[in-house]
Amino acid sequence: MIQCSFLYSLLLSTSFLFPVCEEVLPRYEDPRDLLSGTMRGQYVLSSVDNSLKVFLTVKNDFDETIEGPAVLRGSIVIASARDPNVRKSFSLTASNLISTRQFNATTGVLTFDSGDSLGFLVSWDFRADDRNTNLRTSFFRFIVDPSCNSRCLTQPEDFTLTGEVTIFNKIATVRANALFPVCYVSNWVEPRFCPIVITVPACADRPTGIPGPCSIPGSAGN
Repeated sequence: MIQCSFLYSLLLSTSFLFPVCEEVLPRYEDPRDLLSGTMRGQYVLSSVDNSLKVFLTVKNDFDETIEGPAVLRGSIVIASARDPNVRKSFSLTASNLISTRQFNATTGVLTFDSGDSLGFLVSWDFRADDRNTNLRTSFFRFIVDPSCNSRCLTQPEDFTLTGEVTIFNKIATVRANALFPVCYVSNWVEPRFCPIVITVPACADRPTGIPGPCSIPGSAGN
């Protein structure tokens, strides 16, 4: 909105009529501050899944809807805090979106409402890192579960979760990181045979004992 008033001024002893305009501009928003990101992990153990899920969530902190052609490209890296050489890298694209409600895959346009969030997800079963190392056999430190001799547990291992993603070309790349503990379980056992391992919150069932090879036949540790 532009507001104008006329002002008589004396300049160099000559009278002039000046239109003086004052433009009311919207509050400046640094492109670096429009979006923010958070990272979180979740270890999932079930009869059909035994993996680490990593979520990168991007929030629109701007007070208006942002809409336009989307880039939706980035990466997530999971790395061991004990040995940073143990790492798994993932590329992010639109295929990693948890929900495509805001994204039109046909036109490539993203409608990102104020206060809304956009979630990306990757999953790792620890079978192969970037060097093709199987963490279940060559990294985790197992002990037999004292409550169930049909499975093994690992001592807690901290992993750093690092993610970045570009949502729109003219808005800064969003970056986030977190530290997440993993207490891997060698294999799923039906609850009628053994107590359920509590995985949320992470490492709620922390094993105690002397680490050693997991000798459960047919388990992930073999």
